[in-house]
Amino acid sequence: MFQYCLSVIAYWIGVSSCNPTEQNHHHVDSDTFSDYVALTQKALSYQADFDIEAWGEMLAPNVEYTFPYRQTQTKVTGKKQLLFHWKNQRPQAHIKSIQLTNFHFVPLNTPEPLPFGDLGGVYVLAMFTRKITFLSGQILEQTISLWCHFNPEKRIDRIYDYNDASMAFIPTHFKYQTLPLSVHA
Repeated sequence: MFQYCLSVIAYWIGVSSCNPTEQNHHHVDSDTFSDYVALTQKALSYQADFDIEAWGEMLAPNVEYTFPYRQTQTKVTGKKQLLFHWKNQRPQAHIKSIQLTNFHFVPLNTPEPLPFGDLGGVYVLAMFTRKITFLSGQILEQTISLWCHFNPEKRIDRIYDYNDASMAFIPTHFKYQTLPLSVHA
């Protein structure tokens, strides 16, 4: 999965070097990428801690969260709906806690929408391990790749969440090449 994510990044870096067309998105200087990485890390922390109010402050009103659910892909649209969904997730799934570790972040500024998204602009790919502890004592560990897209106000307006069991949802309609690369936050 890690190799796939890196190959997608390499592909889009190549696309980003082409002459961009005018679209409704914003671009940032590479110096400000660290701001977006910090915002992504903070948003993930609030989400894992079920700090709904703090996480909600980081989301755009039109946020869309796409995630795998069983054998289908699910999308929750709108900040109010997403916060309601996440607030109910903990009791419905009998979750005691969520711990995130092994972070790797890759900021990306792309003139074109990514294959799985509808917007160009600023994305941050977060790769990490998610450990969910249930009230029963059972533990589920997943490798996650999560893409956050930021609007010009530095609010998250798109989230694409892929876990290691959802690789069937990764787009495969383009050719890519795997590059040896190590990324550290």
